[in-house]
This record gives sequence, C-alpha cells and structure tokens, in this order.
Amino acid sequence: MMDTTTENARTGEGPGRARGQSRNEPRHYTASGLAAPLLARLEGVIPAGPGKWYARCPAHDDKSPSLSVADKGDRVLIHCFAGCDPSDALTAVGLDWKDIYPDRWVCAERRPNEAARKHLQRALADLDPMDHERSILKFAAADRRAGIAESIEGRARVEVAVLRLRAAGGVS
Repeated sequence: MMDTTTENARTGEGPGRARGQSRNEPRHYTASGLAAPLLARLEGVIPAGPGKWYARCPAHDDKSPSLSVADKGDRVLIHCFAGCDPSDALTAVGLDWKDIYPDRWVCAERRPNEAARKHLQRALADLDPMDHERSILKFAAADRRAGIAESIEGRARVEVAVLRLRAAGGVS
C-alpha cells in the first residue's frame, strides 16, 4: 500500500485538487467578495489560501502567475510582482476601481470606527492644547460682562487656566 504523498505524486493529485484532476488543470476558486469581478476575468487563477489568489497578470505578457489578489473583506489588494500598476491590471481586463468598489463609502460602512478614529486624529493634530484654556477665560469674561455671578469652582478653573497659559507663555 502506498502512502498518500506517493499516491498524489503518481496521480498528479494533491491539496486543492479533486481526485483525478491533473496538475495542469486549473484548480477552482471561490470568490464571493469584492474580488469576484476581477477573478472572473483573470487567466490562470490559482488559490493561495483563504481570500488569496495568484493569476497571470493581464497588464504584461505573463507566462506564470505574477499577480497577487487578496480579498480582505472590505478591500482588495492587488500586486504584480513584475511591477505593473494595479490600475493597469484592472484596465487590461476591462474593469475600473469602481467595479471593485461599487460604493465609495464601503470601507467607512464596514469599518466605521476606523474612519471616525482617522478623522479625529486629523482634527486633534491641528488642535492647540492651550485653546481650551483660552476658551475658559473668554467664557468667564463674557459671564462677567453679562453680570453672571462666578461660582467657586468656576473661579478656581479660571485661576488654573491663567496659570497654565502663563506657564506656556500665552498670558502675561
């Protein structure tokens, strides 16, 4: 009795191949995500793991698979190891980025916290920490002009704001 490795070598079968399928026959792939329209138009598609495939790059004369496609659920990664631009590979099969990403907000919809976090980081990058202290002084001055009595906590907070701004060189 032969072990499975010897048997697979003899018959040309192996991982990802059906019984009786030779090495030269293309293996089947299953793509139902964002990469499906691209994979359906590529030649020589070989599965490389869950959500990953290799194929012949349509942007250049490719004899062996040099195009890597990865479906990450909310985005598709396309890389040609020969150096072709991903847009060129899409154009060569008659697709555009909008065919891969039909909804321009698909990433924000599927990962809303990441989009909000990036927006907050950009907003906070431009924020001067002393702006908050200046705002406290502006509100306190407006309250005094309006004749609103200052509370003990409010007075203490104004003193803290003045001390912080003096330490930062923002108030004399």
